Amino acid sequence: MRSVRVVAPAIWSVAFIAWIALGGLSFERFTVVFWVITALVAFTVGRRPWWRAPLDWAPFMVFFLVYDYSRGMASAVGFPTHWELPARIDRAMFGGQVPAVWLQERTAARYDAVPWWETISSIVYLSFFVVPFVLAAFFWMRSRTQFVRFMTRLMVISAIAVVGYVVVPSAPPWAAARCTHAEVVDHPASPACMDDNVPSARSDTVLRRIHPENEFSPVVRRITTRGFFAIPGMHVTDGFIKTGIDASNPVAAVPSLHGAEAMLIAVFAWPLVRRRWRPLLALYPVAMGFTLVWGGDHYVFDILLGWGVVAAVMFGLSRLERRPAAEAELEPVVVHA
Repeated sequence: MRSVRVVAPAIWSVAFIAWIALGGLSFERFTVVFWVITALVAFTVGRRPWWRAPLDWAPFMVFFLVYDYSRGMASAVGFPTHWELPARIDRAMFGGQVPAVWLQERTAARYDAVPWWETISSIVYLSFFVVPFVLAAFFWMRSRTQFVRFMTRLMVISAIAVVGYVVVPSAPPWAAARCTHAEVVDHPASPACMDDNVPSARSDTVLRRIHPENEFSPVVRRITTRGFFAIPGMHVTDGFIKTGIDASNPVAAVPSLHGAEAMLIAVFAWPLVRRRWRPLLALYPVAMGFTLVWGGDHYVFDILLGWGVVAAVMFGLSRLERRPAAEAELEPVVVHA
């Protein structure tokens, strides 16, 4: 049995390293979950039944399978897509400015001169696809009760987001910057202007053209992931990342699930970590919010609404749950510096 405890993690590690070396990282949800679950099996073999992790994770993965297929329901159901309203709300909150426009105008660099800090922003953005499930695996190792609580909150927040995407489909800043008021007057879900890969600087777009200080694009672009490719060797992941982005619903912006999940992680983990690590937790949703707005993926309104969803879900589920037995409580996480 002791040999199995050594061999199984070794086999998993070799397979994982070989997969990365041959194909690069993948941020597709079920690929990430596959490696997380197989890691749990490999590293707990001999201490827990091998089928325990797949069985515990199965209900949540079924939910996310349904979730992935339901994200595109906005265009099928046919509710009018909001192109103007989110931008108007941001302008009202920020004295007539849309932060996405303001930030790209002043900080976005040319495509051939990506600064180092964009790599950090891109890693923060892409952490959305990995961190929740890695954290869930950590909870599963420590306490099944905390695992179920965390994943239940993640499911409820995702379900609320789907309702928002279907009932209030909304175009993100990068799309609004490509389309004129006339092209979206009928609230279309996928006008031709949205598919323009090299948007022009037409004068009557929903978001005004920008006047960058460093020869960047004259309109807001979707640039959240380009810093990732400044890391040597990461170009091999380009297909995986684009596949995930292209498969997403382009008008599923309200509320921001990226922003909501980052806040959920910070709030849920807050009482479980030592105080010296809490500033990093607090910084995570702020960094994610900045990345989403600066990168053209979301308005500030989308992110604040996502944070509000987290607050409501945390409050509601906490009221519904019974206090677990003392032995099921998760002890504070001890992270050694």
